[in-house]
Amino acid sequence: MYGQKIVSQLGLGGYLIGPTIADESPLEPGVFLIPGGAIDRPPPDRMEQGKAYRPAEDGDGWIEEEDHRQETLYRISDGAVYRFGAQQGDEAYNGVGLIPAWLTASPRPDAWSVWKDGVWERDETAWQAQVQARGRAEQERRLAQAGQRISLLQDAVDLDMATEADKAALLAWRRYRVEVSRVDLNQEAPSWPDEP
Repeated sequence: MYGQKIVSQLGLGGYLIGPTIADESPLEPGVFLIPGGAIDRPPPDRMEQGKAYRPAEDGDGWIEEEDHRQETLYRISDGAVYRFGAQQGDEAYNGVGLIPAWLTASPRPDAWSVWKDGVWERDETAWQAQVQARGRAEQERRLAQAGQRISLLQDAVDLDMATEADKAALLAWRRYRVEVSRVDLNQEAPSWPDEP
């Protein structure tokens, strides 16, 4: 019967994946056949979650490093998810070791946030511009809708075809159009008047 022993399987970058089995050679008793990518060294006695292990260069023991490969990291330049190993300027990060200053584990809360002093802060100028743009778009939509209703009702009045209900609706839609034009577009949630 041939013996077996536990050795360490390494992955890309030379970091420990886990233990694996090396079988004794049937041709050379006492010699073990080390699987490809493995080293003849037992894994650390105790391994912690969130840590990566690589063999110490002295031929014995292990070097423990922070392991962020199971986390989602974000670029502080734009808040985009970072793909491990991708170039960021002249640098890349493989997910092991301290998180570089150009990455964070904190997701960007919104499109208007910028990285400042180690946290995401809202860029008030960009946020306000977006709020106003959204408000203007909604205002234009409501004014166009009111204009269409008013135009049709005005035609009925001009052609002496309007009922009393048409005349009241025309007045209500005109009042609505004026109220829409006066809405404060600097608010995140403008207070729009009710449609007639």
